[in-house]
Amino acid sequence: MVFARPVAGWLAASGFRVIEGRRDPGFYAQRLAALAPFLAVIGFAYAALLHLALFPRGRVGRLIVALPPWIGAVALAFVGVVFALTPRYLTGDEPHYLAMIESLWRDGDLDLSNQVAGQHVDILSHTFRVGHTDVARSIHFPGLAVLLAIPFGVAGVKSVLIAVAMLWAALALTLRPSACVEDRQAESLALWLVLVFSMPLVAFSGELYPEVPAALLLAFALSHIDSRRTSWPLAVAVAAAALGWLHVRFLAMALLLAVAALVRSRAGRFLPLAAFAVSLLAQGILFNHWYGSPLPWVVYGRTAEGALGNPALGFLGIFLDQQAGLLVTAPIYLMLGPALIAGWAHDRGRTVWRLGLLGSYLGPVAASSSWHGFWSPSARMWVPVSPILFVLLLEYLPFLTNHLIRRITAFLGCVSLAIGFLYVALPDKRCGVLDAPGSNFFLTLLSRLTHLPFSRVVPHLQNPTALDVAGAVVGFGVWLGLSVAAVRCLPARAPRAAP
Repeated sequence: MVFARPVAGWLAASGFRVIEGRRDPGFYAQRLAALAPFLAVIGFAYAALLHLALFPRGRVGRLIVALPPWIGAVALAFVGVVFALTPRYLTGDEPHYLAMIESLWRDGDLDLSNQVAGQHVDILSHTFRVGHTDVARSIHFPGLAVLLAIPFGVAGVKSVLIAVAMLWAALALTLRPSACVEDRQAESLALWLVLVFSMPLVAFSGELYPEVPAALLLAFALSHIDSRRTSWPLAVAVAAAALGWLHVRFLAMALLLAVAALVRSRAGRFLPLAAFAVSLLAQGILFNHWYGSPLPWVVYGRTAEGALGNPALGFLGIFLDQQAGLLVTAPIYLMLGPALIAGWAHDRGRTVWRLGLLGSYLGPVAASSSWHGFWSPSARMWVPVSPILFVLLLEYLPFLTNHLIRRITAFLGCVSLAIGFLYVALPDKRCGVLDAPGSNFFLTLLSRLTHLPFSRVVPHLQNPTALDVAGAVVGFGVWLGLSVAAVRCLPARAPRAAP
């Protein structure tokens, strides 16, 4: 930390522009100095993860497998808190969610007309007024504010970020049982940790967005819906009722969860649908009082987020856009292609169910003009369905006995961890380039350092040219072709069912 300031000042002032701000090197020197102690912890964690990805049955892998569950939980929570408290600016929708949380705690309401002072952004730009009243309601759904209002009362913003980190750790731990493959325990554990600490999930370990709570609710429901526990109707009912209060994007997925419970010949199967209906009715009554309409999307009626877009472009974008694309920011998810094809061949019913859940969420997302998430961390739209992605990748892990596929998976895991490290270590750069919306900061930086056109080769689909669209179509086709080729290398045996 002692050398961070002069080193940062030299880097900022020199032609080797690793960090931006040649006109103000002192500012970036201070930022790097503040990050130094956090980078030490983050670097150590990622060094262990890289070793685990390359050598899952090595000493580190055996040590992690042998750890008692409570130690793993504490370690995961500690790392999450370090990530959440890494110095950064609240940006995007975060100040607006924070204003809602503050208003609920201090005033007991969600009127934001008196929450403008002291904010570095225009809070009223994300509000909705009905008629000629002075009441300003946020265009964001109130679920996240209700969830985090009490933590805010403990220590303000820091305790809110820590609470989000705890939700992130709880999500990771909820996903852990899905990674238990008895005869390949080390490999499944390694893949689970790689997915947890890669994009997009790791960037949201301390972000004020509704995506992590939504993913936790979905993981909670999925862990019960196929189980024999008598509490499964209550778990699915809680998820179905609560998802719609976080964002309108989650309503279709919540409805599908509730409807899916009806096909189960067990007592309590009507509870999730009843809970969803009551929740939707309560929301309609509240929104009609607040906004003058009971429709759940009324809050976005006057904003760009509520506008329809090009579904085909949105579909390509959520996979391959350089800032919002899942496969660009986390190459480990390239293995989704082989996993889905293998799953379709060996367990079609289960695969159809999971694709249905994905489609109920990603379909509306792709059709919206906001498929990229605007100014937010990369691949934001994939976070809520991360539990489905995890299960798809981990359930078919026994197929990956081919040595070439194992090496490719290890390589993709290491690249994904390296990208995840950059997003955690430089949190102010997660959302892209300020003066070039839709551009990935790290690709832009790589192009600047190497003088190679990385930022132009990877599709830019938020403001695309014909070449960007053509490149995305070709890239998607190549991915599907390689996925088919990978499946042909897999042994012809059925996968183990997920617990």
